[in-house]
This record gives sequence, C-alpha cells and structure tokens, in this order.
Amino acid sequence: MKFSYKLIDTAGQLTPVFLKSVPKKNRQALATKLLRQYKKAGQVAFLERETLVSYRAQMAGGELSVNGSIASAYVLI
Repeated sequence: MKFSYKLIDTAGQLTPVFLKSVPKKNRQALATKLLRQYKKAGQVAFLERETLVSYRAQMAGGELSVNGSIASAYVLI
C-alpha cells in the first residue's frame, strides 16, 4: 500500500508529514524508511483527522516535536 507525504523544511530540519490516515501498524516501518532516506529528517509526523475541522499530529515516536508540529500546521494551512 502506498501512502503520500509532504517533505517540509523547518529551518534546516526536514519533517515528512503524512497527509492521510496511515494505519498504526504501518507507521514504524514508514518512519524508519524515511529517516534513513532523509538524513536531515528529525521526526516523521502522521496527521489524524479527529473531526470535520480538527486534526491531530502524531509523531512516529509518540514524542512532542515543535518542528513536527510546525510542519504539520504548515501542511494544513
């Protein structure tokens, strides 16, 4: 299964942001692959739609990431 993402640069640190829901069972493998592929990536973000107008940005490692949050917000604007 193919999942689409956008690569966002937040002041020199890259964040791949998945735009559509990715099953949790697939997230770790995708994050590992992208972190190896993009050496400047510090985190991988997955957007989860909560309501019609609200999203949640979940980082691959479950951590709080300011750059990941900024990249996710940029994608949604």
